[in-house]
Amino acid sequence: MIVSIHQPNYVPWIGFFEKIYLSDIFIYFDNIQMPKNKSFVSRNKIYFNKKSVWLTVPINKKGVQNINEVKIIDNFWKKKHLNTIYHAYNKKNYFNESFNQIKNVLLKDEIYLANLNIEIIKEILKLLNIHNVKIIKASELPLKKQGAESIFEILNLLNAKVYLSGSGSGSSKYINQEVLKKFNIKLRYCNTKLEKYYSHQTEKIEIVSILDLLFCKGVNNILKVFQTLR
Repeated sequence: MIVSIHQPNYVPWIGFFEKIYLSDIFIYFDNIQMPKNKSFVSRNKIYFNKKSVWLTVPINKKGVQNINEVKIIDNFWKKKHLNTIYHAYNKKNYFNESFNQIKNVLLKDEIYLANLNIEIIKEILKLLNIHNVKIIKASELPLKKQGAESIFEILNLLNAKVYLSGSGSGSSKYINQEVLKKFNIKLRYCNTKLEKYYSHQTEKIEIVSILDLLFCKGVNNILKVFQTLR
C-alpha cells in the first residue's frame, strides 16, 4: 500500500499529480496550520509572455488557522485569474481541450480555500484519467496527533507499506526515518523531472501550475510521461 500526503494546493504543479498517480491512497493534509508566509496553498504561477506570473487567491489571514478553516475573501479575483489564463494560453495547441473544465470548476461558489483547491484538483484528475487512487482528507480521519506528528499516525492507520514523499526541502523536514522503520514503512521519493515534459523547450524550465502543461502539451503527452514512471 503506497500512501502519499500533501497540502491541497491551488492549481498545483505536475509533481503534485505525479505523486497522486503513483499512490494507492492520497491524503489531503488539510488539517494542519496554514503557512503564515506566502504559500502554494493560496497561489501558483503560470507563464505569460515568456515570464512567470502569480495567480493569488485573496484569503482571510487573521489569526492562526488550519488550512481547512481559511476562507476566501471575495469572488472578484476569479474573473481576473480566468482572464489572465485566457490571454496567456488561448493560442496554445491544447487550450480548448481543458480550459472550459477548469473555468467551470474555478467559478464554483466556494467559501473555503481548501474546498476550492480540492474541487480544482478533482477536475484535473478527471482530465488525466486518474481514478483508481483512494483520496481522503486528513480532517476526516480519527487522528489524535496534530501537525507533522500526525503523518506517522496516518500511515499507521492506513497500513501503509510505502510512504511516497516529495524530494524537496519542504517535504523532507517532515520525514523521520527512525519512526518509519519502527512502523516497518519504506520511504520512496517522487522525483519529478520537468525535462520529461518540456523536452523541446529551450528556455529555463520553472516550476509552474500544471495549467501550463495542459494547455501547451495536452493530456495525452502528459499521460505518456506518466506511463514511464511506474
